[in-house]
Amino acid sequence: MKTNKELFRICTKCGSNLPNSGFYVQKVNGKKKLKSECKSCSGEMSATHFYKNNKKILKRQSLRVKTEKYRKMVCESARRYDNKHPSRYLAKLEVNKAIKRGDIRSLPCEKCGEEKTEAHHDDYSKPLNIRWLCRICHKKLHRKYE
Repeated sequence: MKTNKELFRICTKCGSNLPNSGFYVQKVNGKKKLKSECKSCSGEMSATHFYKNNKKILKRQSLRVKTEKYRKMVCESARRYDNKHPSRYLAKLEVNKAIKRGDIRSLPCEKCGEEKTEAHHDDYSKPLNIRWLCRICHKKLHRKYE
């Protein structure tokens, strides 16, 4: 049985006594350990670091995205996903073909009205039965399913 000490932890940044779920897990030498600062402090530290170094960070990211190694990694990742989920892949292909033929066109998000949208399939066996959602609403919808 775990003791109270093992279920709670004190943040080294703000001094709050929080349950272990209030701390992120990190790998140190191949072992999973809880970070010493709570999730709230960790987020503040990340935001502060990005604010101070955003030009360097964005420049490094833009250079990385332009590399051939990065492109290959993204293509390989997409290929593995498509192989793992063939019904999703085939539905995506059908929608893309229909858009190119002019049979369908994207509409504003049905939730918020945003113009830039993605096709969402409620049923992959019906590839042209789609709903148009912006990226944010699409992610929210998928989080509900999980």
